[in-house]
Amino acid sequence: MTINENYLLKLYSKYKKELEEITPLIRKKFLKISQQGFRATFSDFEGEVLYVLIRERKPEIIYEISPDCGYSTIYMVEAINKNNLSKKKSKLYSFEIEKYKNSEPLLRVINNTLINQSPHHKIIIGDAMNTTKNYPNPDLCLIDSNHEAFFGQWYIKHIFPRINDIALIQDITFYDRREYSGEAKVLLDFLKNRNYMSLGVVERKDSFYMKRESFPNRRFYETNSILVSFKEKIQNIKPTYKDLTNDNDFSKHLTHEEIYKIEKKLEFFPRRQNLWRTYFLLAKNSECKIDKKVFLNKAIGHAISESNFNLKSLKHLSFLSLRFGYLKTFIKLLIIEPSIIFGVIKLIWLTILSSKFFAKINN
Repeated sequence: MTINENYLLKLYSKYKKELEEITPLIRKKFLKISQQGFRATFSDFEGEVLYVLIRERKPEIIYEISPDCGYSTIYMVEAINKNNLSKKKSKLYSFEIEKYKNSEPLLRVINNTLINQSPHHKIIIGDAMNTTKNYPNPDLCLIDSNHEAFFGQWYIKHIFPRINDIALIQDITFYDRREYSGEAKVLLDFLKNRNYMSLGVVERKDSFYMKRESFPNRRFYETNSILVSFKEKIQNIKPTYKDLTNDNDFSKHLTHEEIYKIEKKLEFFPRRQNLWRTYFLLAKNSECKIDKKVFLNKAIGHAISESNFNLKSLKHLSFLSLRFGYLKTFIKLLIIEPSIIFGVIKLIWLTILSSKFFAKINN
């Protein structure tokens, strides 16, 4: 069997109902830990792929190097709990070098991040370069840890030969550019003549978008992980690099043509007009307080972006926020652009006049 796009699409179909159940819960967890100041850097697509692979392939030994605050761990623990293998058969080892996160003990941070605990899950504190050798060889391995070249060299030499099935390695390459790290360079040089699957490329395909459209956004960022198989053939899907944005020192001089190309790539598709209205409608109809807050913030963001052309969007959003009792949103908008108060007053006056007019007609 070959691990390819069709294989992943079948897994999405097979486990779609499960993903529809857990992704709203993960969304709430992501927002909670982010507000508490803990990091969560795993993208939605990476988490879903990891989940369906664990569900389908039922690995007995899983390595997670490293869990950080436990956001990627959520997907893994939920999957192994669903697999319902015996405790002796299935084990997820999370290797983390730091004992504390934001002055809180790591074990407490990760346990508070998880939706459910698992008897299959064990957290090992210490340097993974030393601790991993004390545990059985993994069937599946997630690597999202140190991004220096030496660490990439270490796991290529010491972890890759031990993996029985598959590895998902984060922070390596996007669909159009590699990560600017020593680890990414070392690994991609190693894989130059080997097959791997860029999840960033796969994520952008329409077939996957359609499979995923019923899942709520959690950490809605581009995927930069790759899949490497050590057991079966894997479809060779590699990005095409033409990266005009590789300038961390802001020293590059760009021509007008290059600037326009970058702008097109960043915005990708023509955007729907008055998108703030759609998000306001979603907020108004949502019964979940967290979702309501997310949609209102998105409505504000899109109204601000449209203010490049005129203040109409900000005025109308402020008016609707006041009308439907979203006072915090109304105050935020006034702080951002105080001059819209006159437009809001005008809209209120016009609404009062129109209601009086229709009242006379009805009488």
